[in-house]
Amino acid sequence: MATYNANTVREEARLEELANCVEERGVEILGVQEHRRVHTDQPILYHKVRGCSFITSSAWRNDAQAATGGVGLMVSPRARRALRRVQQHTDRILIADFEGNPVTTVMSVYSPTNAAPVEDVEKFYDELRTAIHHVPAHNFLVILGDFNARLGPEDAPFTYHNNTNRNGEYLSALLTEHKLLAANTLFRRRMGKRWTFQDRASGMLRQLDYILIAEEDLPRPTSDLEAGKTLPFIYGNPPPELINTPLEELDSYYQSRKTFIVINKGSSLFRFNADPACYLLSPFSILRKTAIKILIHSYPFQ
Repeated sequence: MATYNANTVREEARLEELANCVEERGVEILGVQEHRRVHTDQPILYHKVRGCSFITSSAWRNDAQAATGGVGLMVSPRARRALRRVQQHTDRILIADFEGNPVTTVMSVYSPTNAAPVEDVEKFYDELRTAIHHVPAHNFLVILGDFNARLGPEDAPFTYHNNTNRNGEYLSALLTEHKLLAANTLFRRRMGKRWTFQDRASGMLRQLDYILIAEEDLPRPTSDLEAGKTLPFIYGNPPPELINTPLEELDSYYQSRKTFIVINKGSSLFRFNADPACYLLSPFSILRKTAIKILIHSYPFQ
């Protein structure tokens, strides 16, 4: 899943370009904000584009009659087959349920900007709280949104900004109240990979878009594969050529976290970061393999 502020996909060419990116990157469900497609006569509109389905609630017109806002979901053929229902909660919140065990509830949301009147922001968060409250407790909930909010390190682990702005305070309160996590702030990525929006006028980079999930739905490590424990017997005895050698991660929790494991002669499991040490030494370099061997054995050449 992913989220994206499109800054308009009114033109068919831009919509096709977006669908092409979704297909190339293997995204099953994309939350789209600011599509700016007005169809007030139809609460929900289904539009076929390439192999994807673009499902939208209508944008609205501002005082100058310019199309503004609009939220939607672009879904792959597989996700479209699993789609159970789509509901427009408000003009800024679209909700969809997908078949599964458990059912997956996906919301695409678009918050007022940080410069908007505080009453508008409070109204948006009140409506979002209501939507969350009505999601069955056993459903897997994902909120894909442009929250127009900056979170600082006091409110999330790995953020682009150094402080939380006004909208960020509302978002942080929502996370705490409903025990949610901003999933895209949980990974230690370099700064250049954390921003989600570039201002067209100033070129400034900002992190305003987030994917929210429940804390209880966060993947957790497999307890039997924790570092320091003995390799579970279901894996058998590792052959001699695999002892003290960097191996592919066994725990699915760590497979996206750039780690590898090493097993010693006693079948104890050790876990290491797969990034090059000192930016130079890969896990398979002689120097690093020797250091690992010394670390995991009582005597270096045992």
